Amino acid sequence: MIFIYTFKRINRGFNYYFEKNMSANEEICLKIPDISLSKTKISEIGFQADSGISLYATMSENPDTAKWQKISSGDDINKSISYIRAESSLDGQNLVVRIMMC
Repeated sequence: MIFIYTFKRINRGFNYYFEKNMSANEEICLKIPDISLSKTKISEIGFQADSGISLYATMSENPDTAKWQKISSGDDINKSISYIRAESSLDGQNLVVRIMMC
């Protein structure tokens, strides 16, 4: 079963943050924050992931039937994505994702 998480909003600004210590064989999805009149676009998506974590992104609104694109270290992430999926192959792997909107 894949759990869907949302980002925490930091400092009443448009700074969204997610951090999780993942277990072996754990798989999660992160829903990207919605765009609104006051948050007109995503200006930056950044991530740090230990080597035992694989990241994927999709533009689909349905993560169960989505086609996923692998995100490699150093990749720029398309700012029109809907979800990020993380899969951990080892215990104690740390994932951090931050989204800046403007």
